[in-house]
Amino acid sequence: MERAYLCLGCRLLQSATVQCVQCGGTTVAPADLVRELLAYRDLSLAAERDLGLITALLAGGSIAMPILFPFALVSLGALAVRAPMRRIRARAQKEHRVEPIRLPPPVAAARSVAVEGAPKRFRGTTVRSRWDGAEVIAEEIAIETDEGVIVRHAIAAPFFVDAGSERVLIRGHVRLSVAAAWTIGNRPIGSADALPHELGLPADLRVRGTARRTRLDERANVIAIGPQSFEALPEHAALREAGTTRVLVGEPGAPVLIATPAAFAQI
Repeated sequence: MERAYLCLGCRLLQSATVQCVQCGGTTVAPADLVRELLAYRDLSLAAERDLGLITALLAGGSIAMPILFPFALVSLGALAVRAPMRRIRARAQKEHRVEPIRLPPPVAAARSVAVEGAPKRFRGTTVRSRWDGAEVIAEEIAIETDEGVIVRHAIAAPFFVDAGSERVLIRGHVRLSVAAAWTIGNRPIGSADALPHELGLPADLRVRGTARRTRLDERANVIAIGPQSFEALPEHAALREAGTTRVLVGEPGAPVLIATPAAFAQI
């Protein structure tokens, strides 16, 4: 299996990269190297916060800076309150548990345009789902809880959006909106389930939640949002025409957003 890189900002598992292909974050590294950070709900390390509190405590008790004494009392109280939280986090790290995070909302790239139509396969190209092995155009798998997302995996093949008067090619990185019509199958994930490992997480990490898969439905209209360019495609060439075609290309950090018409107003 290809070594998976994990974005700590949006928990997307992806191929080797230095920038997340969806959120654009640079906190991306091989999943097995960031396992200790997966026990945190954010990237603020407890040790750094404790160091600041202890520094204020020592300074407030010194003769040189008695003015800091009230802050020292507050720091001491904060340390006492956070002690149980540190024990819970330490136990989670020892058990290799993964904490959920809140997923950043999708943001359209600068100078984006919107194209509405039905998705169609481009040259019959598909990708294989890691959920059930089916051939799909685009899919996102997320393992989540009520508190947020634990880990995600996204995959897509190039495809057309048939707008009636023209076909617009979508390629590169895409991000699917979570639409009820596109969501097929939810299943509980326990600590012994193989799906997190198949997506790319280390096998010893304990993941518990609900797995959701969202697939692009070829029967329903979609809205694709992204920056456009133009390319010549043989499929659209006729007579002396070069087959110039509009293309929306998803770049790292600026994926093409694929949404339902109802969800378009919220992006």
